[in-house]
Amino acid sequence: MSKVRMPDLENARVRDVMQKDLLLLSADDPIAEAVSAFEEYHITGAPVVDGAGKPVGVLTISDLTRDDHMQQGRLAAERYEFDMASSLDDEVDDRLSGDEAIRFKEGYSAELLGQHRVRDWMTPRVVSVDQDSLLPAACRVMAREGIHRVLVTEESSVIGILSAFDVVRFLGGEA
Repeated sequence: MSKVRMPDLENARVRDVMQKDLLLLSADDPIAEAVSAFEEYHITGAPVVDGAGKPVGVLTISDLTRDDHMQQGRLAAERYEFDMASSLDDEVDDRLSGDEAIRFKEGYSAELLGQHRVRDWMTPRVVSVDQDSLLPAACRVMAREGIHRVLVTEESSVIGILSAFDVVRFLGGEA
């Protein structure tokens, strides 16, 4: 029987795990094009940068389902009663409002209304780490900030992105 070699978590650096092949968005990009790119590349988030490559925000799938977009008329989505017999457990079901539950509906597809730009939908708060940061430190940043990804920057420019899934792949020996 062969031993499974565990990754060296304590000494792993962000640069060893981060994604370097990125979709970079501009705040001026049409939101519909950004959503299409998410679908085409099978991603759930992307950095938003200015002309010099400096981060000005992040656009994620979660941003596209926020309740305030429905309230402001930017988004139309079918409202429905959440099925308590669904695959989500009852504890999660009880915490979700009707609008929040939309993002868990299988086949959910929002209708984007109007000619909005990425800037209208993105989260302007940027959380970043250096590529030489230790992976556990980056994980603590994500946990403390309650986010699923951090931007990786060098001299104020985005050079990568580290997601919670990237960390899981690394721990599973797939990085």
